[in-house]
Amino acid sequence: MRSGEGFKQLRKERGVSQRKLTEGICARSTLATFENEGSHLSVELCSKLLSYDYKGNLKFKKRF
Repeated sequence: MRSGEGFKQLRKERGVSQRKLTEGICARSTLATFENEGSHLSVELCSKLLSYDYKGNLKFKKRF
């Protein structure tokens, strides 16, 4: 499974739309292109999207 496919599967399992997940983070089209294997995400953007707790909140964890 490729990274975009895995990301899409995880998002769908959690019942979150692309629009909701990307709200305030990036354009929905950026995520759509990544999920369809048309591009790559930066580490920073991927981290922000993965920090979404699927309840509508972003959780940013500080690492020291």
